[in-house]
Amino acid sequence: DPHSAAVRFFYPANPTMTRPLLLALAIAAVTTVTPARAAVVINEIAASEPADHEWVELANTGPDAVDLTGWKFVEDGVNHGLVPFTGGTLLPAGGFAVVAQKADVVSVDHPGITLLIDSAWSSLREGGEIIGLRDAAGAMVEQFTYPAAPDHPLERASASADASAAGNWREHADRGTPGAANSNAAGASPPPPAAQPAPAPAGEPTPTPSSAGAA
Repeated sequence: DPHSAAVRFFYPANPTMTRPLLLALAIAAVTTVTPARAAVVINEIAASEPADHEWVELANTGPDAVDLTGWKFVEDGVNHGLVPFTGGTLLPAGGFAVVAQKADVVSVDHPGITLLIDSAWSSLREGGEIIGLRDAAGAMVEQFTYPAAPDHPLERASASADASAAGNWREHADRGTPGAANSNAAGASPPPPAAQPAPAPAGEPTPTPSSAGAA
């Protein structure tokens, strides 16, 4: 029956080939693993950084490692190649890769990045623009318009939620988390609160703009 899933064993005349060995060979023949489609997403965007210091972070949310050889970062309608700088091009499951405008510059800014890839582009717009990813076959993996972020890098809250939703992004309190989990990701510690001015000593009135300027 061509639709039968049964595995038939044929024992050769060679007496040195034992049944356990045949069983192992049969199992190997029917359990070839086919990698699942990887979920590589753009996870962080540092458009607020100065020229040559810009970067974007990729996250692999799938169960299998992904080879980024031949992939492209799409910016301003242009496909920019990915050139390995530190750590090669294999993005492990649950891992992060940082794609830099100039990898030698970003490596000094953030020396802890273990998977750093160079990809020259003109400039990421702080007011937002369309960016995307193409795989080695040329298929668009992801494409969206990110929201304005003039002060700090943007962090994505949920990799499974719509990347074009402004509510799925938040500016980091400082310079971002390239190569690590976002501070606004599920289970991450919240960013530290902004510093508050010290209270006035007891018995002394808090100065106001009008009283401070009075003679």
